[in-house]
Amino acid sequence: MWRAAAAAALITLGPVGGTHAIWSSDGDDLEPREPPIRLSEEGIQAGAKDDQLCHDVSNLWLLVSNFGVFGLPDETNIYPFTETCGHEGYISCQFPARSGFDYLFQGAIWVGAIVGNDTLVSVGHDGWQHEREFIAGSGTGDTIQVYTNNPSAANYDSVLGLADQSFVGVYTDTMTAADDTRISPNHRKPLNISVKQTSHALSFSYAEDFVIFDYEIENLGLKTLKDLFVGIYLDGDVGPTPQDDGDGSDNAQDDVTGFRQFSADGLKEINAAWLADYDGPSYRAQGAGDGLLVPGVMGVRVVRSPAKNLMTTFNWWLSDPDVQTDWGPGRKFPGGGGLQGTPDGDVNKYLIMKGWQNETLPNPGIDPDQLDARKPDNSAVGAEDTRFLFSFGPFTIEPGALEKLPFTLGYFCAENFWAGGSVDENDFTDFDINAQWVQFVFDNPGVDTKSYDYGVDGRPTDPPDIGEDDGVLDTGDYFFGEDVGADGLPGTLDFGEGNGVLDDGEDLALRYVIRWIDPDPGDPDQSALEYLESIAADVDWNLTPEQIMSTYSRLHLASEVRFGAENGKLDEGDGVPDFSGPPPPPSPSLKIEKPDANHLVLKWNDAPEVFSDGFIPDAKRRRDFQGYRVYVSRTGASNDFTTILDLDVDQVPTYDEDLNITGTMEDTLGRNTGFVSILNTDADSTDYRYRHRYGPIVSNWPVYVAVTSYDNGYPPANLAPLESSVFINATQITPTTPTEQAASLPTLVVPNPYKITADYRGGWEKDAQSWTEFDRKIAFTNIAGRATIRVFTLAGDLVDEFEFVPDHEDDTTAYWDLISRNGQAIVSGIYLFAVEPAGNAEIEVGKFVVLK
Repeated sequence: MWRAAAAAALITLGPVGGTHAIWSSDGDDLEPREPPIRLSEEGIQAGAKDDQLCHDVSNLWLLVSNFGVFGLPDETNIYPFTETCGHEGYISCQFPARSGFDYLFQGAIWVGAIVGNDTLVSVGHDGWQHEREFIAGSGTGDTIQVYTNNPSAANYDSVLGLADQSFVGVYTDTMTAADDTRISPNHRKPLNISVKQTSHALSFSYAEDFVIFDYEIENLGLKTLKDLFVGIYLDGDVGPTPQDDGDGSDNAQDDVTGFRQFSADGLKEINAAWLADYDGPSYRAQGAGDGLLVPGVMGVRVVRSPAKNLMTTFNWWLSDPDVQTDWGPGRKFPGGGGLQGTPDGDVNKYLIMKGWQNETLPNPGIDPDQLDARKPDNSAVGAEDTRFLFSFGPFTIEPGALEKLPFTLGYFCAENFWAGGSVDENDFTDFDINAQWVQFVFDNPGVDTKSYDYGVDGRPTDPPDIGEDDGVLDTGDYFFGEDVGADGLPGTLDFGEGNGVLDDGEDLALRYVIRWIDPDPGDPDQSALEYLESIAADVDWNLTPEQIMSTYSRLHLASEVRFGAENGKLDEGDGVPDFSGPPPPPSPSLKIEKPDANHLVLKWNDAPEVFSDGFIPDAKRRRDFQGYRVYVSRTGASNDFTTILDLDVDQVPTYDEDLNITGTMEDTLGRNTGFVSILNTDADSTDYRYRHRYGPIVSNWPVYVAVTSYDNGYPPANLAPLESSVFINATQITPTTPTEQAASLPTLVVPNPYKITADYRGGWEKDAQSWTEFDRKIAFTNIAGRATIRVFTLAGDLVDEFEFVPDHEDDTTAYWDLISRNGQAIVSGIYLFAVEPAGNAEIEVGKFVVLK
């Protein structure tokens, strides 16, 4: 298993030799053995499936890979990359989306460790020697796998789809150049690790400026990986998005970088590296010219690691083939000449990761910000072709471990970094906000994430109850994070709850993990949480679990100390990954009626109005609902929905100190329209409180309708209002004549004429991606009941004949696919039709036209 390493790493300052067969230099292995390689279901790792995809659902577009690199491959000896997921230009990290500003040339993961007597480092890329040491598998499943949390999407996955876009890739360092020419010739001795990389992009306003990277490292070898450090290497080259292979080279010459350490409102200290443009490229003559300043900043931070006291290091350097120009702060590497900013070889890479190079600086392990640094001749550094390495550790991973080393990173961008568009002053306001929200989305504050599969009663039973042992986590451990007061529970309004500060008692409250709570035999209606609320303030958490359970026998505690206990920092989350954010109110239940051929009646319930948002620390504002919106669309595509109604509350509840509702007061947000105009007075008003009549609209033409709900945001946390998705209850419906009216109306053909050259796809017919000639469609309307429909040419030849059987009481429309009874598409011309109702009623005739 992995464990956080306690001691400093042993450095071997010798050459890293070896062959393809792995030999232990300390004599542990008696025989050489082939390195373990990652096998796919379809074969071995030869012919690796290099893959790159672009996260493009939010305000930050980021290119990721399944070989340890993010951003453009360029110098990684990969196939030429000619586009970025269909977007214009060579996008590495574009922010804001469609702005034409790019903040990244290339980034990569580095992993270094002590293996026996060897110091080994494997890199996705190192930016100057074309080192590439990670590679994916060879099966079709070894490309990047794409999942989503959108239930309406084909790649929806409730487990793996944790965001709008979730990309999963796996790669190893076990191959050498002898196995694949894409691997660096210098990669002669692997660490023998597998890296699983999952990246998540969300489209909500609070998460649109970052991508979360979740990693797991597995030790595939036979030796312990000691004092392991992970590094993130980034070369920015900030500037306009390159448009072709020869574009963008001058972006590299005016970057600056630094390290941001801050603690906001008593929150856990945040360490984040940043890189930004400083002046501007001179190579673009069309309007930009010299002095173009890209206004934002790029950053990276650690969101999660298993180390209780994580060591972080930050190094930057100016990479150059000239050893007299190649320079970075800190002392020189052993045994080299020149200024030596670039860490060549495994040993120097490891030294820089563990902070050896800059441990003599005023802030050990952390290089000074580039604009504050001085070269050896005491001259200012200024802007340059800068790259940085942000590293953290140490860890230990045992061989054959069932557990993998987990860690999570946040890659983010922020706006308005250069205050007033000048390099004289930078502004970290948006940077700090986004750095915090990465943490909030990864581990939701004040949320007890489900951890156990105990079923509806929240405890293990024999036999299991409903939901128990079904593989679905349904019970938490009653830890909601620490900013919930001295008793450790939210909603009790005790000392320190929701104030954003680590108060007395919060760091110790609920010290041990609660596995489950037994019910009260004398009061079976009392919930486990109610029992915990009644005793939490009285429990002495300094006692052992056994001592506590001897007094409070209904508690079942683990010996494990809960996340964040007694670490001296405010941990707002519960330590269990969520990969989610503040939710919008749920969509209401929707019912649609068709009173006539030109109107629809929409009815919905008021369930969203009691929605409570646990992300809001102010308990009196947690009832988070503001209003409803009604949408219509012809195609059902997300960009085609149009708002036809928007109403919001005019009164909000007031509360007493015990959070009981005492009355209402006038709302201070929105337009305060109220909902009186849509109150439902029909017989079903109990189930559907609201009613809206929509029309007049075109009859017999399908339309999508949806009703969403939205909240009022939370300004103290810079949270914009959120809205439920139109796709939750979007319904396609065709307004047709009710059966009782259809009998007195003539049959109509829709559309008439039918134009073969017209595009009816996406609304009337199937969508463009799957449409075929056999998906054409016309409708025969106002048919009151079962009937036989025949189509003839003007000469009286029978083209087709089919039966219409209504699907439901108000189904008065039959459809025909314009395919003859001989299986051929009909040609343009005038056609006759005859509708023969069941029961020998009078036959109705008419005509329609098909045009090219």
